[in-house]
Order: sequence, then C-alpha cells, then structure tokens
Amino acid sequence: SSAVPAQEYYELHGTSPEIHSVVNTVDTSAKSTSELASVAQPNVITDTTRLKKNMTIKSDETLYVKKGAALYINEGVKLTLKGKLVVEKGASVYVKGSIVSRKGSSAVVGGKVKIMSTGTYELSGTLTVKQGALIKGNGSIAVKNDFSDIRCIGDVKAKIIPPKPVVKNGVTYVGGILIVN
Repeated sequence: SSAVPAQEYYELHGTSPEIHSVVNTVDTSAKSTSELASVAQPNVITDTTRLKKNMTIKSDETLYVKKGAALYINEGVKLTLKGKLVVEKGASVYVKGSIVSRKGSSAVVGGKVKIMSTGTYELSGTLTVKQGALIKGNGSIAVKNDFSDIRCIGDVKAKIIPPKPVVKNGVTYVGGILIVN
C-alpha cells in the first residue's frame, strides 16, 4: 500500500492513527517528509519515530514500541493514554513533551524511558517497570492517585511527585501511605 503524508493523515483522521503507525519521521525546514505507512498491527513503532502532534491511544488500543525502535515525544506534544503503552526490552522512549495516562490505562516498560527536563509523565493509570527496565531523566512522574499504581521491578531514577495528601477520619495519607508526624 502507498504511504500517506503525515500532515494529510492528521487532517483527515485527527490525532489518533488507528490503522497506521508513524515511521521514519524526518523534519526539514522546507517541508515535512514524515510518512505514515500501513503495518500489520495498528500502532506499532518499529523504527525511530518523532511524535510532533498530540496523540491519544484509545481505551481499546495499544501502542507498541518494538525492540530497536525509539519514540521521541517532542516538547509541547502530549501522548494521552486511555489504552495501553508497551515499551519492549531494547526499545526507547524519550519524553520532552508529556505522557498523560488516564484512569484505566496502563504502561508496561521493558526497555528505557528517559523523561527529559521539559518532560512529564502524569500517572493516573498504572505503570509497570519490568526487570532490567529503566525510567530516568531530569523530568518528573506525577502520581495522581496512589503509589501502588507503580509496579516496579526495574529502576526508576526520575523525580516522583506524590499526589496531594488526603485526610480520612483525622488520618493523613499521601498516595495511599499513612503519614505519621
């Protein structure tokens, strides 16, 4: 099948490619040479990819970043997860913009996620960091609900911002953890 220029695809279909995956994104000053190519599975990244526009992974979708692939989320760009993000072992995600996971969504990291200083990961869903996986960087992970939403066997070396304290029956909890003064 023939490739569709990215700008044309987004104008026709909005921000969530359902049958296509962004591959080999190159930006030149003259014009974008980004292309979207049909793939066997929807939302599968197999090469270096730059997300230049906001994108939403719907609740019934999964975005796969395959081994050897790299996903770059540009500054000012938001990847919203209502479904699932899978970063395989040997794959990388670089976040200069933001990942916003909504309640009911999930991310499974088997590779590497680097949250750059301008980057944020807003966690309202679940985040699983597998053995040998790494989340690092000068950016932050903002936990919106409960620390139990992070299931970590690998390493998280990024700043974690706790949720706001909650008082129940005179007892203060932060992220589901009892705080004793």
